[in-house]
Amino acid sequence: MTEVEIEGSVLGQWRELTEDDQLYCVLFSGEGEAHTNEEYCRRMPYKKRMFYGDATLALMFNDMLNHPSFPFTDVVVETIDVKYTDRLFVGDRVRTAFRIEHQFPDSDVSDRRRVRVSLYGLGEDAVAMRSSLVLHGTANQDGNQNV
Repeated sequence: MTEVEIEGSVLGQWRELTEDDQLYCVLFSGEGEAHTNEEYCRRMPYKKRMFYGDATLALMFNDMLNHPSFPFTDVVVETIDVKYTDRLFVGDRVRTAFRIEHQFPDSDVSDRRRVRVSLYGLGEDAVAMRSSLVLHGTANQDGNQNV
């Protein structure tokens, strides 16, 4: 990830991926059983269970929604454009980076906002995921809208 991509992004805290994170990902996405099955993974090139694909998106999306600077509640996803660029494993350190890119003009109705957000899943050595999402959300009570 270049400095230009990071500039203006809100960065989450580094944290270590856990077994519970992996279970959350499987429950959230409904996918990934093969990637979480110890026997299956021993036969694969990485030889261990991993986070990949929608599991990575689920983790980073959850971290973004729970970040104190994220300005919306009651979020609904309209579109997701995502590219998975690397794998993550239990024990890896990761963090989320997000930036609100645009507030659409039609979002001035009531307290709902429609925005485009860039969301990144960062490992210590690589970017594991890059995505662009269009979200609808209610502005936080404190008025923090970051757009």
